[in-house]
Amino acid sequence: MKYLFDLAANPIFVSGGCEQLPDHLSDFHFSKLPMLLRIFLSTDGTVSKAIEAAFNESLNVSLISESTLTVAPNAESLLHREINLIGKKSGQIYTYASSYLNLSYVPDNLLDELKNSGHGVGWLLRKMNKEQYREIFDLGYSEDLPEQFRPKGFSKGVYRIYCIRVGGERFMEITEHYPLDFYTNSRVV
Repeated sequence: MKYLFDLAANPIFVSGGCEQLPDHLSDFHFSKLPMLLRIFLSTDGTVSKAIEAAFNESLNVSLISESTLTVAPNAESLLHREINLIGKKSGQIYTYASSYLNLSYVPDNLLDELKNSGHGVGWLLRKMNKEQYREIFDLGYSEDLPEQFRPKGFSKGVYRIYCIRVGGERFMEITEHYPLDFYTNSRVV
C-alpha cells in the first residue's frame, strides 16, 4: 500500500523496450520476459480481457481473502482483497492479485457489485461506464518482495504495482503477480 496515499510518487512508463525504467529496476530483465508478460506488465488498461483473448478462455475471480482495515495517519478505511484470476475451463491460475480499495473514494455500487458479481474491478468499472486511469509504479520479480507480499499459488513470478484513478482520485492500489513458469512455457491460442 505504498502508492495509494503517496501523491508525490511518480508512475513509471514502461515502453520503448524499457530503456526508461528507474535505476532500482536495473536487475529486472524486462526484455527477456515472454511477450505476453511484457504486455501485461506494461499496459495501463485492464489485463483480464487480454488474458481471455490470448488463451481463448473466460476467467473467474476466486476470492482468497477479504478484510477491512483502518490506516494512519488519516484513519482511512480500506478494503483489502486477495484474489486469483482462474481460467473457467482449464483451472489455470493466470494472475494472483492483492488490492487495497480506499473506501472513501469507491464509486457508488462498486462494493456491492464486487461482492455479488464474481467479476474484477476493471470489468465492473467498464460496466458502470466509469472513466478510469491506471498508473504503474513498480515491477519486478515476485521473489524479491518481502514474504507477506508474495503470491499465493505459485513460487516464481513477476509483478506490477499500480493504482487506479476514478474521478481524479487514486482509489485502489493493486499488486498483480504472474506465474513465470506458466507464461514462459505456454502457447497462446
